[in-house]
Amino acid sequence: MSQATLSQTPYLNSNLFSGYYLDERVDDLDEWECDEEARRVFEELRSLYDLERELVDSYKEDELLDSWVDEVLDILGFGTLSETTLLGGGGGRIQRPPPVRIGGQAP
Repeated sequence: MSQATLSQTPYLNSNLFSGYYLDERVDDLDEWECDEEARRVFEELRSLYDLERELVDSYKEDELLDSWVDEVLDILGFGTLSETTLLGGGGGRIQRPPPVRIGGQAP
């Protein structure tokens, strides 16, 4: 964004909220008092980036998720779940396991 397009306010209001609310009321909200936490989280993200920046381009998907995406989400306070591998692997249509023979009889 060039200097010519910068707004006079620290936000871009798309008329979702009134200008008065954004200019006068938001600063009074308790939730807005998070500067120290935001600095701490930013420093953690910066440290992670400094450690991983040379490697991220070479990561395959699983490495990228484990070493970068999951770590960033954890720092931001979001949990993650591992993907479950489906029978048949490789994506596409799920392959069913072969039928089990019970008592020597084909099902």
